[in-house]
Formats: sequence, structure tokens, C-alpha cells
Amino acid sequence: MKQLSLAMVVLFLFSVCAMPVPAADTFDLVIPLPLTGKPAKFGEIMKRSYEMATEEINTKGGVKGKKIALSFEDSNGKPETARAIVEKLIDSKKQPIIVGEYTSSCAKAVAAVAEERKTPYLIVASADDDITQKNYKYVFRQNQVNAHYGDAVVSFLKEVVKPKSIAILFESSAFGTSGADAMEKDALAVGTKVLLKEKFETGAIDFKPCCQK
Repeated sequence: MKQLSLAMVVLFLFSVCAMPVPAADTFDLVIPLPLTGKPAKFGEIMKRSYEMATEEINTKGGVKGKKIALSFEDSNGKPETARAIVEKLIDSKKQPIIVGEYTSSCAKAVAAVAEERKTPYLIVASADDDITQKNYKYVFRQNQVNAHYGDAVVSFLKEVVKPKSIAILFESSAFGTSGADAMEKDALAVGTKVLLKEKFETGAIDFKPCCQK
């Protein structure tokens, strides 16, 4: 939450210093998040974090005397919905910056729109490495990429368990796929053979077929 708060401060300062700010007493910021659907739990956590950061900033006087007026739009964790929301925010509401989203697939969609419209977008949670490896000029990241999510596990394998081989099971999402690719590279780097790299569908509850393999 402290990281989110700091990121919000930096982002707002950047926006008001580098871009025109509406001549009003408040700075209106709409954030796309999955507030319904499967990732809703995480969307609610992020929503509360943004609210806490906004409260902290406004208590200290806001940004250049302007209080942040925060609101949210529900993407339902669907990339096409996230894209539509951001297109509206940029084209109709003229919002000068974009921040938000949780899933990597939604963040990819938002990043593409932000780059097309030349509008800064700060990623705070979505971890798929590919999002920030497209040489975009308007897309930024404050969170760790997926390639480093498994660093502690790799260290544990290398220094403690020292297995000769492993199997990698991963969710068939952008986040799961990039994480599995990173784990495979890390395993090979420490001399561990990958016997199986098997994906499962999001929401799966029966892993018997994977385990049997």
C-alpha cells in the first residue's frame, strides 16, 4: 500500500507538471479495475489502496492545491472492456494519465490504447514481462516483472532442495505463461532439468491428469 501511495504521488506530480490540468478545484481520476468477475477480490484490494493513497494526498493539500476526486469503472477482468473504458477516458473525458487494472491481459489492452493515444500509463500490479518489452514510450511500470516473481523459489531450489528435475504446472493466462517461461529458464540455469511444462485452464479444480503425467 505504501508503494501504491508513493507511485500515485509520483504519477500525479508528473502529470500536473508535464501536462495541462483542468481549471477546476479538483483533479478527476477514473481508474479501471475488475470489481466483478473472477479477479474482483484483487480489484477490491487495489481499490481500497487507491482510496487510502488519495486520502493521504488530499489531507496534505492535494497536488498543487487541487484535491483528487477518485472514481472507478468496472472492467470485469475483460481486456475488451478495459480497452473501451480507457478509450472513453482519453477521448471523451480527456484524462491526461491512466493508472490501474490488475490482470496482465487487461493491462496489455490498456497499454496499447495509451501508446496509441500518447497518454502515460502506469502499471502497478500486472506482471507479464511482455507488457513493458514492446518499446512503448508512454507505458511505465512500478511493480516487479514476472521474470523475478520466482527468484526466492529458484534460490530455495538451488541452495536447499537441489533437485535434479522438476515439473512446472501453470495457469493458461498471460501471467501464468510468462511465469512458467521464466521458471523454465531459471531451472535450467541452476542445472535442474524440466521434465514437464503443463498448463491448466483458469479456475481448474481437477489436477489429476497433470499429476499423472
